[in-house]
Amino acid sequence: MVELQILKKLVPLNGLADHLVRRLGQSLALERLPAQTLLCEEGTREDQAIYLIDGSVELTSRASTMRRVLSAAAADAAYPLASGTPRQATVRATTPVTVLRIDKGRLERLNVFERFTTIITTIQPVGKDDDTTVAVPPQDDEPLPVPLSEAAAFAHLPRPQVGLLIEKMKLVAVRAGEAVVRQGQPNDCFYLIDNGRFVVSQKDAAGKVSMLGELTRGMTFGEDSLLTGAPSPTTVVAMGPGHLRRLSKQHFDEFLRRPSGRPLT
Repeated sequence: MVELQILKKLVPLNGLADHLVRRLGQSLALERLPAQTLLCEEGTREDQAIYLIDGSVELTSRASTMRRVLSAAAADAAYPLASGTPRQATVRATTPVTVLRIDKGRLERLNVFERFTTIITTIQPVGKDDDTTVAVPPQDDEPLPVPLSEAAAFAHLPRPQVGLLIEKMKLVAVRAGEAVVRQGQPNDCFYLIDNGRFVVSQKDAAGKVSMLGELTRGMTFGEDSLLTGAPSPTTVVAMGPGHLRRLSKQHFDEFLRRPSGRPLT
């Protein structure tokens, strides 16, 4: 397990919600390696981002005679070493080092999910539980809402692509007392609350149930399904009748795999 304060110093994890980064950290481990360890080689194609957490490394390239030494204390150490595909440099430890390897696919999944949830919760503000309508996302010729136009992450996810995911969010009605997701059971959907009130609870190993909070319009749950496929860590029950916007893991996965410009099935 890697602590949150370490992960939040790294790009792009520093821009993600704490609970998403904390969940990622539970499945990661730091590597401690001796000096002269070859961390990666120029020209190779790898599916991992490598971060320097402690120590120093030397970066070299066949395209240049220059050699660069990078310390973990440097600002550039927040970025993956020799990023890009193929690798842009060979990286070798000059001192004993601590590094962190993260699958690039997991980083992309977290990035897309964070941008998507930021956008849909901006389109549908939190706290206005008076109707069942979600605003239509902006079209190409319409100005973006101010919070979206100022969000750097939004620049990497064009509005037509966001629209494809939003269009796949199916409106579903729920009854009072209905458990939308149950702790420990599989869940293959992510939910945005259109209207209504929902209570979140969790049972500990001794069987004691604790109320963790209340969710209302514009709030989301079920992200574990989209990000990890893991069983739900909590139970979410409707306190009264309401409506949810539901996105399946299948559609989210299709979005991640699709070439640019290709519609979702």
